[in-house]
Amino acid sequence: MSGFIFRCNGKTFQECLDRNLFGELEEYLPLIKQLNTGSTLFLYNTTNWNLYGIFKATSQGDKHIESQAWGGKFPAQIRVKPVGEIKSIHINKAKGIVIFKGIYPDPLLSKDKVEALSALFEQY
Repeated sequence: MSGFIFRCNGKTFQECLDRNLFGELEEYLPLIKQLNTGSTLFLYNTTNWNLYGIFKATSQGDKHIESQAWGGKFPAQIRVKPVGEIKSIHINKAKGIVIFKGIYPDPLLSKDKVEALSALFEQY
């Protein structure tokens, strides 16, 4: 796994950016612990269906880096920083790169998918 798509919504989006922290449900912790400093990350807003990027991890993934973030609801966390200006694209523009599992995109990104998404973001 070379990258990961974290999820947020209209209520949690700004907190992700303000804290430079992404979080997920605890069930994702084993995967998030595999992310290291420098891993490429994206943020999917489930409210407006936009994918935001590009971000790099500035820490290894762990549990409760900031236990009070999002009211403690998303304990699988990683510190992030944007790579340049944060851009957004509608998830439909990433069809064929991002695969959906149910109503959410598969968060696991291979090296090829990270490269393809990164190239897509460079177009906007």
